[in-house]
Amino acid sequence: MLDKNELIQFLYNIENSKYARLAGLIIEQYLLKELKKSLKARNYSAMQSGWIIQNPNIKAGQENWFKLTTPSTELSQIDIEVVKKFSDPNRDFFVARCSITPQHEKISVNIQISKISKHNQKETYLINATSKMQGILDGYIATIKQQTTSKKLFSDWFLNFSHSEIETLVIQRCFMNSLANCIDIDAIAMKEAESRLTFFEFKRKYATAKIWKIPKTIREKYKYISEKNQTLIPLMNAFHNRLSSTLTYMERGQKLTEELNRLCLSQQIPPQSRARNPIYYSLDWSHYEKLQLYTTKNVEYKFIVWNFDPRGIVNAPQKSEEYETQIMENLLSKNFKRHNSDFRHAALTPEDALGITFTHGRSSGTLNNGVRFQVLFNLENNGGDSRKS
Repeated sequence: MLDKNELIQFLYNIENSKYARLAGLIIEQYLLKELKKSLKARNYSAMQSGWIIQNPNIKAGQENWFKLTTPSTELSQIDIEVVKKFSDPNRDFFVARCSITPQHEKISVNIQISKISKHNQKETYLINATSKMQGILDGYIATIKQQTTSKKLFSDWFLNFSHSEIETLVIQRCFMNSLANCIDIDAIAMKEAESRLTFFEFKRKYATAKIWKIPKTIREKYKYISEKNQTLIPLMNAFHNRLSSTLTYMERGQKLTEELNRLCLSQQIPPQSRARNPIYYSLDWSHYEKLQLYTTKNVEYKFIVWNFDPRGIVNAPQKSEEYETQIMENLLSKNFKRHNSDFRHAALTPEDALGITFTHGRSSGTLNNGVRFQVLFNLENNGGDSRKS
């Protein structure tokens, strides 16, 4: 059995020394634990996590939903409700039971795949699917390179988690990184007195002032944004790839903004505007795509933001280890008052969207350095909670 330090080192290797991603995992894990306490006090059934959706745009073909869990864990009532609620001829459901074993200087993530029946929710072990997925995981893990240990980031924060929590993080990151085109659901809960599922997405971020607004005359926002993004995303990524590698991050961002303004004119989208008092919070395009499905299925989708603007507070170079450590000290350390942070939340529907924006390169949080589109919502007036934490 691997000890915590070995698991933490491998997690660091998986994320390829990306401090922002590692810090994001720490903060998301903290929020997950706090959400569990909050939901229990509000008469929700036991919260579940571990659901991953592969090929989330069902129009593109078969969509696969995986429940990641341990070898000895059975499906919960919430998991069964998820299968019942989202059953579709083009959507399959699987249980991926995973464990970790040492293997030379790396680890092995062992997996067993079972298909969940959409009719009676019984499981059937799949030999071929297990073998295929094991090969994909093994191939991915073979590409992971050893990274220099970051003692400060590890000792101060990751070691506060239990062994099982760190092991779960390693499995989730290996599984998602090894598959193409997938998203996760941060948490799922259900009111004990009701049968309505609630999906949760939570992030640490701050409001943006940069927005390309949806014209007020648009009635079907989801359809409108989907059509525009299907056109804009490939064009913006093609433009991004043509930019000189000598450009600074800021110069590249300015060029991309100018190009998006130009493209928006041809798409009858107003050019970029900036809010005087930023109140817009971004949801990744891949998650927004699923909102229509969730709304149709009467599933509540709650977006929770731990709102913290590091500008003027954190003085280290952006995206450095010290930068991310200072953010976590402000948010998580008991020695800090956290006067500069609060929680914003809203139950979202596709029609609540107000506009689009983008990130790119090192700010995009993805495995590639391309352009990532995001959809903006006003959490100030849409269920926002501006109470100081």
